[in-house]
Amino acid sequence: MVPLKNPQSPARTRPELKPPITCLITSGNTDANTTPQSREFGRIVSLVEAAALAGITIVQLREKRLSTRTLFELTKSCVQAIGQQSTRLLVNDRADVAFGASADGVHLTPKSIPAKDIRIAFGDRFVIGVSTHSLDEVRKAKDGLADFATFGPVFHTSSKLVYGQPVGLQALRDATSLDADFPILALGGVNIEACRRVF
Repeated sequence: MVPLKNPQSPARTRPELKPPITCLITSGNTDANTTPQSREFGRIVSLVEAAALAGITIVQLREKRLSTRTLFELTKSCVQAIGQQSTRLLVNDRADVAFGASADGVHLTPKSIPAKDIRIAFGDRFVIGVSTHSLDEVRKAKDGLADFATFGPVFHTSSKLVYGQPVGLQALRDATSLDADFPILALGGVNIEACRRVF
């Protein structure tokens, strides 16, 4: 068995994510009854294919209620749909499924296995994103050798009420000032009208 490179090494090359970074997150509408023959399964694969053709930087499969086997099959199908396009496919919270299905990486939450442990287990080329909602969580993601973090909700959005009040633009500015080389993606209520305010 060949040991992985030391993730603390300054020579580690972060996977290149050229700005502006765009991210598509799937809706999570699948459930334990979804199969590869289900209509929603095919819709996700078609959506991922369209995103790749449109040049979206990252697609996050956020289908938390799928069985492990179906999530694996969905990930494999999405990898095939992306083909030779540059879009990176990440699986929400399941590094094992992502690695086994040849996806590009994983997207973690603050309650997931720490990014540093994922880095040790899966190596330098595995793309790691982390959801963050505070400056401290951004700092932990960066120090844990994640490749980028999502941050929010920046603006009001009903789907993010579970996280409390929006963090606002000043918190976003504080997060992005930690390290100019660590990408931060603003989430939450970022529509066409608001997008210029988060750049």
